[in-house]
Order: sequence, then structure tokens, then C-alpha cells
Amino acid sequence: MPDQGVAPTAASDLKWLLRWYFGFRYRLLRDRPFTPPTLNLLVTLRCDMRCRHCFLWERLEEPAEARELSLSEVETMARTMDPLFSLVLSGGEPFLRNDLAEIARLFHEHTRAKVVTILTGGQMTRRVHEVTREILRRCPEVLLAVGVSLDGVGPRHDEIRQKAGAFDRAVRTVRMLKELSTSEPRVSVQACVCLTGLNQDHILDLYAYLRDDLRPDRIAVNLVRQDSPDPAALGVNPAVYERLVRLIREDTCSGRLRNRFAFDRFAFMTVADLFMMRLIAETVREGRARIRCRAGSASSVVFPDGSVYPCEMKPDWGNLRTSGFDFARFWAAARARAGATGSLPGKTCSCTHEIDCFLPSIPFDVRLYPGLAWLWFRVARGQWRIQDLPGQLQGPGHA
Repeated sequence: MPDQGVAPTAASDLKWLLRWYFGFRYRLLRDRPFTPPTLNLLVTLRCDMRCRHCFLWERLEEPAEARELSLSEVETMARTMDPLFSLVLSGGEPFLRNDLAEIARLFHEHTRAKVVTILTGGQMTRRVHEVTREILRRCPEVLLAVGVSLDGVGPRHDEIRQKAGAFDRAVRTVRMLKELSTSEPRVSVQACVCLTGLNQDHILDLYAYLRDDLRPDRIAVNLVRQDSPDPAALGVNPAVYERLVRLIREDTCSGRLRNRFAFDRFAFMTVADLFMMRLIAETVREGRARIRCRAGSASSVVFPDGSVYPCEMKPDWGNLRTSGFDFARFWAAARARAGATGSLPGKTCSCTHEIDCFLPSIPFDVRLYPGLAWLWFRVARGQWRIQDLPGQLQGPGHA
């Protein structure tokens, strides 16, 4: 039997989005105390692969188990946070934690986190299935996206991930999640592609495979950044990235690629992602910021040992242990220090970090609204049948 969760409606989704947006904007503009509505929590540094482009590669050999947050520490952190719009559980390999479902439950209970994304290498198909089902059971209102990493087709993926059979296991996990989503509409599956100097020569082959064969709900492309155990990974040709993101945008707008989570009724996430990739391409080409970064305001990163970062690209702001894991108290003091020293991320940043910078920042940059509206119109017009849109948006003559 499917897990019985709360079936969201278009009206409830829109109400939730507007309440989150205006609530956070009010606190931000009025300089009221707040904690970030987007959290990227690295639950572990343990990993079952040694990817050639991993920016955490120097820390993977540390005894991670001794530094992972306990459930009581996670609960204190969650209990002292404002409502979350988006929670990302990553690593390492998050499914190596036996209590991953309980971590998701704690944030669901205390922060009312509705959109939860788990990023995985997809090597433990049975465990991913079991934990996904358990999260749905414990969190009846959560909309769950599981992102599975794929960097090439067949042996090319295995070579980058330095693990034999990694591609076949990842594909098996994607297919399992797609099958699960037929009876569990709160589940969506995303293919996560990291474009590096190691796979740029065959990245279009991978995209064609994802689009035409594997067909996940969405395809996310990250541009390699930071450090890497293999220097060749950092040598990406910007023209390759631009060509790839242009293909994704064109295929999404034409309907050749669905590229939408099942729960993304209004296609807001899809449009934000497509717009983000265009901005990143312009950032790389022009060498300057194309958006005002809201990292450290709208988003934060917490490492397994309790270290808090405004963004993975910036130095940490300290450790939650100093505040007894009271996140609100820690965040207020850390932002005040950063503001006093002029170290808050902002207009001077020009990185390409998708999760920490662009996606949390786009909703709060009003200069982008006309472009977002036009792109949303193109996506809606080209991809979805008129009856797929909420009734209020269908226009006259469509009951």
C-alpha cells in the first residue's frame, strides 16, 4: 500500500509559496531576526566512492563517524530554526547514515520543511528504496526529490567515480525511484550531472541518454568548482557548458524534455533552474556577478561536525557547538560579525554555486522578474497541455 500523505492542491501550494516568500522578505527588509529558509546539511563525510572531481576529497579519509552530529544535536538545531522552504541532505553519501529518515522527520516536525532533496551516488538501490519509503511514512507533508549523480554513460561514469559498476547501480536506482513515484506522487527523481574537464567531451552523449532513455523527472547540471584531486577536472570549456544548458532550455520549452518535478505544479523550480544556468553561463563568460548573492541570508551550509558556512565557497562562520546547537542564536551573532567586518556575501561575489548562491538568491532579485516571467510563459506554452495548468491560469473557456 502507498504511504498516505497529504495530497497538496494547486491552491495550497500557491498559498505556501506566497507565505514563505513574503514572510522571509518582510524579515529581511525590516532587519528582523531570521534564520535562512534554505539549508544544505551535509549529514556525513563518509562516502562509498572516490570521485575524481570531489571538492571534499581531502576530508574523506578523516574518521567522519566521530564528527557527525547526533540526533539530539540535529533536533536542537531544527527546533531553533524558522520554517524552511528547502532542505538539502547531502554528504558524502547521506544514505550511509542509519538515521537519515529520522533526520528528515526532525526537520519536518520542527521547521515544517516541505521540499526535501537528498543527493546520492545511487549505489545502494535497496537502501534508497527503504529509506525513501520511511521518510514518506514519517513526514506526511514532505515533497521528496532524490538526486542521483551521473557523469557519463557506462564505463565513463565508472572511471570518473573510480568504482566498477557504479553506472549500472546508479541507473538501477533511478529506475527504482521512477517506479516508486508511480504509486508515491510525492517522490520525484533528478539526475545530477557535474560538468568537468573529465566529461565535457562526451557530455552531450550523456544528456541524450538521460533525455531519451532514462528520462528522470529533472536534469540538474552543476559546473565544477573549488578544489579537485584531479586538476584536469577543472579545465572546463565555457562553450561546452553554454551549449549544454541551451539544449536543456530549448528541449524543455519545446516539450521534448519534461524537466519538472511532479510536485512542481507551477513549474517555478524548473524556470528558476533554467534561468540560473543562463546566468551562470554569463557569469563565466563575463567574469562578473550576474546576481546579488543572498548566501548567508537566504541560505546556509552546515557540515557534519557542526561548522556553519554562508556558502561552501566562503570561510566558515564558526561551529554550532559554541551556541549549544541553538541555530537562531548562532546565526544572529555570526551575521552581525560578518556585517560589521564587511564579509557578508553580496555584490562582490562572482562564483557559480547553484545551491548556495543562485537558486536561493533568484526569488529576491526583482531585476530578474521580467526575464523569469517570459521564460515561464515559454515553458508553460510549449510543454504543458492546457489542462495541466491550475484552473485559475487556464484563461477563459477552460473549465
